[in-house]
Formats: sequence, structure tokens, C-alpha cells
Amino acid sequence: MMGQSESGDYPSGMNPLLEPVSEDQGRLLGVIYEHFGRSGEWPIWQYVEMRFEDSDEANASETFSSLPTLYNGSLGRIQYQFAWTQNSFFNPNDKVGLTVAGLMHVSDAANLVNHYLTALEELVLIRKSLVPNPTEVVEQEIGWDTMVSILVQKEKVHSAPQLHRTAVAKVVRMFDHEPYIFNSQYFANGDEIESWRMKLPAALKRFEGVSDVADYVGRISTDAMSSSRPRLRQTLSPLALVNSLGYLDAVWQNTFKQALLPHSDIASSAKLALGCDSAEEFESRMAAFYDIMEHVKIPRGEVEPTKDGSVSRLEEFLLDALSESSSDRITEAASSLRQLLRIRSGSLHPSSRSKAATAFAELGIPYPPVSWSSTWDEIRVRGPQLVSQCQ
Repeated sequence: MMGQSESGDYPSGMNPLLEPVSEDQGRLLGVIYEHFGRSGEWPIWQYVEMRFEDSDEANASETFSSLPTLYNGSLGRIQYQFAWTQNSFFNPNDKVGLTVAGLMHVSDAANLVNHYLTALEELVLIRKSLVPNPTEVVEQEIGWDTMVSILVQKEKVHSAPQLHRTAVAKVVRMFDHEPYIFNSQYFANGDEIESWRMKLPAALKRFEGVSDVADYVGRISTDAMSSSRPRLRQTLSPLALVNSLGYLDAVWQNTFKQALLPHSDIASSAKLALGCDSAEEFESRMAAFYDIMEHVKIPRGEVEPTKDGSVSRLEEFLLDALSESSSDRITEAASSLRQLLRIRSGSLHPSSRSKAATAFAELGIPYPPVSWSSTWDEIRVRGPQLVSQCQ
């Protein structure tokens, strides 16, 4: 099964989201769907993990990470893949669900996918009927009742209120993770499903005339594959990040007559040279990087530090000590280094996970990670580049 390409490009005619899934991948998709199919609510990760691993030696998190992914910077750095989680660390209470691309590989979801495509077709027509105004912005908003009407009339979903409520709720929940659509909807009353509303986005025109689910997924995939920015190449040496920190320390000592990293832990430095094959190892590598960066020793400059955090203090010192021509380079590097440290904090502290997700996006790294190994390799490429900008 083909995962995400390092270059962001796929061989001609090859779309990983349309390729057949492996037996384990198909079984995982089915487990994620089964509760949603009954209730219209996505399950939590613990349920999925226990059900998936109950009668097989396969690992749920590893199988999830093997699912193919497309990453597209032009979609606001949204990745499109078969399944999603609330964050990348597989916490037991986190919700997990499927996109339309994943549902197309679940045979029991065929009718639901048809409901979704029918609803999408009607939304496209409603948006297309909007009459422009030369002096005012015009919008078209629909609500729960409109969606019920569409599906009852077009798809003949159950007319009994409680039955059609579940059927329509499933379609509404599917919009949550679909590119071009997800950020156009909201709930007027908390998360109450009947208060769902959507401001129909102009991007709906992308889906005019969609013939089937493969066409729908193919259109999203084509956009992603044609406009994705190139992925970073894997570092040639596992010591690149360690060496860049050592070189920065040497330059620093020569310039400011004191060590920048006088208290660096040997064990932390060694971890930066190691590979990464699991969430636990990723957390360990990021913690090592965090430990090194948090122990930098900044000389006392003419300007007293006004910011918390070692990277912010480093930025403040360099902006004061170096020429103005270096300011943009220093500010950009410091901003990205702070994002790297936020990834580490988000892996350890639940309250910081939303910041970690933002940090992944700001750095242009897919979230959740396609694989822990490729994510750590990207950071080992990005890290030396950022460190060199501080020299």
C-alpha cells in the first residue's frame, strides 16, 4: 500500500486514496465505522484499538499510521486521508473517524456515501442559484431542516423523525473533515445537531457534476497532487542536527566568549541522532531537543530580557547584538524554533495539543503524522536549517 510520497508527487495515474487497501487497513476502517453506522457518532480511540486488536496481532496505531495521506499547502495546510484523530498521539478518549475517502473502502457505508454525494449535489445547485449583488456581499446559508428535506426527498431516508435524525446526522458529521467544506459550517447552539448550519462556500463549484465517490475523491486528490509544495528531503546524516548545534555553540563561543550550550546533556544529544519508529520514541526525541534548547545560556546584553522562554530570549539578544540586516532571518528562525518546542509540549500536555496541531501546520508538517519516522526525519532536516540561521 502506498503512503505519502517524500516529494509530494505520485507516479502518473497513481492515486493512493483510490488504490485497494490491505486486509488490516480495511478491517481498521470497518471498526472505526461500525459505531458511527449505528449511531451517527464517531467512536473514541480506546474502543477502536480494543476492537481492532481483540482477535489479531496487528497494531491499531501502526495500521492507522500506514493509511495513505495527501498533503496540500494550498488548502490551508489541510491533509486529506482515510481517517482522522483529534490529535496524533492516540489518546484513549480522543475521537476518531473517517473521511469520505475512507468510507469509500467500507462496503457497509455505501448507502451513506450516496447520501453524502446527493446532499453535496444539492448544495452545489443552491449555491449556483445565488444572484450576485454589485454593491453587497451575498451569501446562502442552509440549516438542519433543509438538509432533512434534501435527504428525505432525494434519498428517501427514513421519514420517521428519530430514524431520519440519525441518517441526516451522519451526513452532517461527514462534512467536518472534508476539504473546502469543513470550515463553512457551525452549530448555533453548542454541539446540538439540529442547530447545524452551513454558509455555502464558493468552493462548492469544484464538485459540480461529480459522478460518483471516486470522482469526488479524485478531484480533491488532483488539487492536492498538482499544488503541493515539495516535501523536505530526508537528512543525509543522522548527526546533522547534533552537528549543527555543536557548530552554533562553537561560533557563539568565538563571538561572545562564552558557551551557548554549557549544560547540554550527552544523553539528550545522543537521542537526536537516533531514528524514530513510534509515538513514544518521537516524544523522547522532541523532549531531548526541548531539553537542549531550554538550557541555552544567553549573555547579559545591554537590553534586559522581556520575554519568557529560551528561544525568545535568544531572539531578543541576537536582534540587539547583530546588525539590522539580520533581523528578518533571526525572527523567522526563532518563530519556527518555538513551533518545534510547542510540538513537544503538545505531546505531553493535553491542554497544549491544539497549539501543537497549529505548530505542525505552521511548519508545513502533516498532522496527524503519516509516520513517526518520516515526521522525525523532517524535523532533523528542518532543525539544522533553523539553527544555521542563528549563526
